[in-house]
Amino acid sequence: MQTIRDKKRRERTARAVLQQQAERGLSDPPGTASNHIAYFHDLLEAKENVRPVIYARVSTKQQLENGSLNRLVDWMLRILRNRGIKHSGVFAGQELGHDMSCVDRPVLNKAAEFAADIAQPLLTPVRSRFIRGRGSMTRGNFKLPTDAEYEAFLDRIGSVVPATWFRPDRSESKERRFFTRLNMHATGNVGGRPMRKKTRKATLLPKAQELRAQGMSFRAIAEAIDVPHSTLQGWELDE
Repeated sequence: MQTIRDKKRRERTARAVLQQQAERGLSDPPGTASNHIAYFHDLLEAKENVRPVIYARVSTKQQLENGSLNRLVDWMLRILRNRGIKHSGVFAGQELGHDMSCVDRPVLNKAAEFAADIAQPLLTPVRSRFIRGRGSMTRGNFKLPTDAEYEAFLDRIGSVVPATWFRPDRSESKERRFFTRLNMHATGNVGGRPMRKKTRKATLLPKAQELRAQGMSFRAIAEAIDVPHSTLQGWELDE
């Protein structure tokens, strides 16, 4: 149950956050991405012969050099191919997502022009590849775009329909998780949750039994297989 003290503390925290946002010029409420960017799967249901123009970008030179851009493009090509969807072209490069002047977004400009000429949607995996809000709340956590910024984005790309593979209102954290997993799979580190207790026990128990049969102490076995001594005692190795 929420106490009066808890309620007041949360109110103070909320006021502090709003004040920080105002000081950083982040007081404008974020817009709704789905009001400005289409969900690609809805386009597939509503229109025949959809052959999207693929757009992909990374923000930094380091991402470009470590293969992040190539992995993103490869993922998009593979996901379309697996679903039998043909594309009309690929435009990819390094450019900033929050730059609506388009001075530093020549790849987006060319992709939008090409897509408009052939009357096909411009497709990217997630909203942040198209647009990010200016400034950041915390390191690596960009401010969500406002409705005005979405409108500026649409003005820059002209008549083309921007669309995302995942739902455009996907949260920033889920977008980051997508890129993290994409890079982890590429390096052979699939990540995931730590091994569950039952799975861990089933994997390590035969080795523990073998070491116990050799006369090793519980403490020595625990150190050898990296299991807490108290956990090992519950495995009943002497039965």
